[in-house]
Amino acid sequence: MNEVERIVREPYDEGGEAEGGWKFGKALEQAQLDYSEESLERVDLMLKAIRERARPVHDEFIADPAGRNFLALLAFYLMAVLSRRTGAEIEAPRYASR
Repeated sequence: MNEVERIVREPYDEGGEAEGGWKFGKALEQAQLDYSEESLERVDLMLKAIRERARPVHDEFIADPAGRNFLALLAFYLMAVLSRRTGAEIEAPRYASR
């Protein structure tokens, strides 16, 4: 687990929030991200509901630390589920900080 992943995933796994919070925190809570295959369907349903109801605007979403945390959490979560399912080690890409 790299540093960015640790900063984002550990607080969620422990029932807390990353620094800057989560965008759509209630939706994340309802999605019950438990690392099961069934949770992938819940993630899909959550994203569909967010697109339909909130209609987030890309640039505004990315500019918000809570939005970036939400996206990072989902990316790391999906990598973890796939890694557990396949046994493959998936390493997150490294990005230069802004």
